[in-house]
Amino acid sequence: MASANESLSYLCCVNGSQKPWADGEDDGDEKYENLQNKNQRNLTGSIEDKRICVPQKIDPKTFFANERTFLKWLSISVMVGLMSLTLLNFGDSTSNGSELAGLILLPVALIFMVYSLFIFRDRANKIYMREPMRYDDTRGPTMLVVVLGASLVLATIFSLQRQYNNTVTSFSDSARFTR
Repeated sequence: MASANESLSYLCCVNGSQKPWADGEDDGDEKYENLQNKNQRNLTGSIEDKRICVPQKIDPKTFFANERTFLKWLSISVMVGLMSLTLLNFGDSTSNGSELAGLILLPVALIFMVYSLFIFRDRANKIYMREPMRYDDTRGPTMLVVVLGASLVLATIFSLQRQYNNTVTSFSDSARFTR
């Protein structure tokens, strides 16, 4: 806990002995560094050997942008889940391809939801702890699109395979000769 407090104090506290100007800048203020009033207080604005804690504000729009991104990912996952349930309930009853596509898309929707929750909480913690980070994610959305595309291709292949097998069996059944 001490290391977390030290890191937070490093972020929000400024050493009083540090000069407010850049190192190496010579603007002739040396003659005013030891200027003091009656109470022996330094009038230059620097207080020797004391730490001044100034809480830094986090811009609320950063939290709102993170929440907005989370809600967008949730809306995408809900749409994929609704497509899955639609295929399960209202699909073609003659072939099981639509049901299979619905069963394949349902876990994909759940993966989208879990991913969005994980990214939201991770970014919120990093924003709260004031960690330097990149807000864009290049690998996550790419992997989700690959998973969605693979599931759609798999569902299409299974659907076509079932339709092809049903057509072949029905064709061979009708082409039999009876004696």
